[in-house]
Amino acid sequence: MKRKRALSAETPAKRLDTKDSAAKHGNRLIQALTQYGILQSVTGNLFPKDLCALAATSKAAYATVLPNQESLSSLLRLMSCDGSGVRLRQRFHRKSKYFEQFDCQEHVRCTNEDKQGIMSRPCISCGITTCNECRVHCVYQSIYQPPEDYDELPNYSGFALLEELEMGILSPEHFGVADMKPWQRPISGRYTPHHDQGFLDIPLESEIYALPESIDLIIDSNLGSGPLKGAAASESPYPSPVIQGFWNITESRKRKLCVDCFARRQTSWDTKCSCTLRSRFLDRWLCLHCFRREQRDEQEASQSEGCDCGQPLLEESSKLICLWCNGEVVNTT
Repeated sequence: MKRKRALSAETPAKRLDTKDSAAKHGNRLIQALTQYGILQSVTGNLFPKDLCALAATSKAAYATVLPNQESLSSLLRLMSCDGSGVRLRQRFHRKSKYFEQFDCQEHVRCTNEDKQGIMSRPCISCGITTCNECRVHCVYQSIYQPPEDYDELPNYSGFALLEELEMGILSPEHFGVADMKPWQRPISGRYTPHHDQGFLDIPLESEIYALPESIDLIIDSNLGSGPLKGAAASESPYPSPVIQGFWNITESRKRKLCVDCFARRQTSWDTKCSCTLRSRFLDRWLCLHCFRREQRDEQEASQSEGCDCGQPLLEESSKLICLWCNGEVVNTT
């Protein structure tokens, strides 16, 4: 016969004491967070997902931590960059076979790892603090190959946007431009990578020839006057492998509309598009997560069949609009 375990009369009381104690500690935490100075100090040591987790612990915590959008924006500015942009780059970018073969060095460091020399700002779209390595760049110069001899120049490479293939990047010295400061190997706290600078070459593993392109000319090209074009070479395909990634993204921003819907989309007196890659991606401090979201939205919109109003589109009675600025794009090839 099994013996019944004797129940302690103090057990329920102890359980109640434990719950009361937890509730008291929780109330004390909420009371502490109501003091904005303490909340600021706590937030400065959190990442956005941690703040959301704290706010989700109870209704009282949510009301205290995130009472309104203005409070959320203020708290997000106090946080450090969480490094998610660098992780996205590592997920999308694929180093070439030459990286190991020539003992190349990669410099991709979030501000959390490298506290010196990297600027951080709130993302213009989501407001989350984003460092210069986690924001969108047109060209990431992230790979460095040391020179083999003292009289040789180092080689540089990197990636266009979040395109997969590693591409060659030529410094001004490679073109004999003597009036510009020589590039330096990225060193923590001293020299940063040369993003959006120099001349972009073909992907390192490409079998198609194309001329290098000035990165300044690519990112400053007026996209309202027609498709993005590079240096002319009769033996190179169009678009060339140098500008292919940029061509894809600039074409996906276009949308055909009927004349009436086009007029309703116009939001300014300047009805002609004059967007550039620089104005869209470099003049706006945009995190890579928001960059990807914007690209998905634009691709869905540009692939829609028919006009916004549901009417079929005729070539002679339609307008080409830029989804970035709502201005008209010249439809030339």
